[in-house]
Amino acid sequence: MKRYRPERIGALLKEELSQIIGYELKDPQLGLVTITHVKVSADLRHAKVYVSTLGTPDESRQTVERLNQAAGFIRRQLYPRLHLKTIPELVFHYDETIARAARIDDLLYEEKRARGESLLADASPTEGASSEAASSEEETP
Repeated sequence: MKRYRPERIGALLKEELSQIIGYELKDPQLGLVTITHVKVSADLRHAKVYVSTLGTPDESRQTVERLNQAAGFIRRQLYPRLHLKTIPELVFHYDETIARAARIDDLLYEEKRARGESLLADASPTEGASSEAASSEEETP
């Protein structure tokens, strides 16, 4: 079996799971769910599905629990869509990378604000061009 096949299956699962969760899973307590990554085992029997949700950490935890409870239904929906002998067992996990990135962005913003620095880009393209032009003028005799 090729090494890149689990990655291809993971990408295919990500697309199909997005469709199923977004349009076919009828759970009013499920919030907005975004599938960020699917990691499939080498034997294609297990898949870890990483999801990101909007809301508090408690709401995100409940969303992941509901998705894990609906994993059987989701697998049954995947069977006719994917042409595989076995559909991987799905385990949903909360992906914290987006929340961490937002937190880091907020901290950097607050640090810049505390220093009184400009919140715009550090150097505008015109500043770099004018300094280059000035240095080239100095070199010509």
